[in-house]
Amino acid sequence: MAFERILFRATRGNVFLKQAVVNDPVVDPVSGEKVEKNVFIIFYSGERAKNKILKICEAFGANRYPFTDDLGKQFQMITEVSGKLSELKSTIDAGLFHRSICYRQLAINMSNGIFW
Repeated sequence: MAFERILFRATRGNVFLKQAVVNDPVVDPVSGEKVEKNVFIIFYSGERAKNKILKICEAFGANRYPFTDDLGKQFQMITEVSGKLSELKSTIDAGLFHRSICYRQLAINMSNGIFW
């Protein structure tokens, strides 16, 4: 909340900020500890606003990730991320399917009195 208020005041309300809380703790790659995280995206206009926003983000210890202005590269990035998400989803689905088969077989074996 303080982050949002400081951004609003520093830019005189000329930003659009959307933020969300990450429900599960994330492992920090530097310290290796699980930490609470928020994600946010800031839309702004102008170089002065950009400089102020960068300073505020740095003061709050926010990690910044690059996002290109080139539309072609944006679409390429979206396509790559969508492909990776689709691949991960199919991997998870295959694992869940395999697990359910193992559980069914285990249940059948246990009901028949067969143990390994």
